[in-house]
Amino acid sequence: MDNKEATERLEQAFHRWISSDDFQKLERLMRVFHHYSFHNLILILFQNPEATRVAGFNSWKKLNRFVKKGEKGIMIYAPCTYKYKTNEEGEERIAYGVSGFKPVYVFDVSQTEGEPLDDVQESHIEDEYEGFQMIVDAIEKMAYTIDFYDESLTGEKGYVRKGTKIIHVLNTESTGQKSSTLLHEWAHLQLGNMERETEEIVVQTASYFIMARLGLDTSWYTAQYVHGWANSKNWKEISKLFSASDKLCKKFFDESGVLNALAR
Repeated sequence: MDNKEATERLEQAFHRWISSDDFQKLERLMRVFHHYSFHNLILILFQNPEATRVAGFNSWKKLNRFVKKGEKGIMIYAPCTYKYKTNEEGEERIAYGVSGFKPVYVFDVSQTEGEPLDDVQESHIEDEYEGFQMIVDAIEKMAYTIDFYDESLTGEKGYVRKGTKIIHVLNTESTGQKSSTLLHEWAHLQLGNMERETEEIVVQTASYFIMARLGLDTSWYTAQYVHGWANSKNWKEISKLFSASDKLCKKFFDESGVLNALAR
């Protein structure tokens, strides 16, 4: 088979793939589980393509839900993380590294029984923000691509996949919400390995710091968002994370030049 024939065959296979049920299921999983690696998405797809919410055995127990007898776990890979200290600009900080990966098992909510999961009303920023286009321009200036989409599958307002420079944002929200989401997802792409709960607190607080300097107060929305991810963390523990948020805020203004544009 020469290169021309091989290329034609690859193109045919590609079009068959993107129109197949498997591709559509993978696309749905990428939206539902956007914080999972591509390899883990493939593993979930081939073990339980209808999954909607997965967690480990003990995580379900904390929610007073229990894996049904005889259910088979979904094998995925989890990083083996370790903490280490760094010294940046004379300030000692805790960072996280990855030494490898190990197989772990998760279960979809359909494989569990027990107390109903809380159906928490999603909060939104309803205010319109006249500086929305300025934020769009600033992020695109930093070589990021913004993809606006019109349908949320799980209540998400945006998502990213680390290792890319594409930010996906739900287009049906207010310009205030879209501005906050853009900055939130941009902040995710600036961070390396970090515990999920910690990272969500850091990036949303960074978005809040940036929006505050640009004239839109999102404190009430941020407080609800942070509370949702805080779990057992108290305010003292949460506030220790704000130095990382402040660093992201400074990085945004340094690299985007937004403040210079406003001063003109």
